[in-house]
Parts: sequence; C-alpha cells; structure tokens
Amino acid sequence: MLIIRNAADMAASLTSHLGAELKGILRQHRDNLAEYGDFDFGELAFFVIVDSDDTAASVSNALGFDPTKNGGENAEVGPGEFAPLWETLTHHATWTEIVFILGEDGFGCVLLIPKTSGVDPSLAALCRA
Repeated sequence: MLIIRNAADMAASLTSHLGAELKGILRQHRDNLAEYGDFDFGELAFFVIVDSDDTAASVSNALGFDPTKNGGENAEVGPGEFAPLWETLTHHATWTEIVFILGEDGFGCVLLIPKTSGVDPSLAALCRA
C-alpha cells in the first residue's frame, strides 16, 4: 500500500515505478488540488493506493474508517439496499478510483484499487457496488 499525504509524497510517487495510468490519475488530482493554492496539500486530501495483497482491514486502518460499510443506516434507502459512503466511484482501465469527502471543510481521501486478481474480495466487491 502506498499512502500519499503531502506534496512531497505526491512528487515522489509521480517519479516512481507506478504505471502510466495511475500516474495520470494522480497528476489530475494534483493539478485539481493546485487550484486551492491557499491551502497545503495535506490540508485538502490524502491518497491510498492499494496493492493486490493488501487486506480490507489494512485499507480500513489506513483510511481511518471502513470503506465497505453501508452508509444507508442514516440514509433514506430501503431494507437490504446499499448506500455507499463515497462521493464518486470511477472506473479506469486498470484502476478503480473512489473519492470520499471526510469533513465539512471538504477534506477528502482518494482510494485507488487495482483491477487485478488477488485483490481482497470485499474491496473487489466495493468496486462493483
């Protein structure tokens, strides 16, 4: 698992061994966050990039919450329906990108899960929700 918490982490990630598609996703977020120049990168968002051997528990630990939890407990959904906690879920060719807004101030987290075999089944199911 790779966690990006600040501008230095992002810069290092963009010059690392990460694949072209993932770097493109990260660059887009970096550029979008740059529009908020009055704020430090770490005040706006953090990124969790999952490896195929990471467990759902380790991802939950990194995020500080369980992304597979049903948010419908406090939402207007019917019995047995799933209400995701995320704001957006985007499918890319080899990655699933899930954005969570964690605070009233807009602070967020971007969770990136690879579309590969070996991904924890509950994380894979989350990508299909």
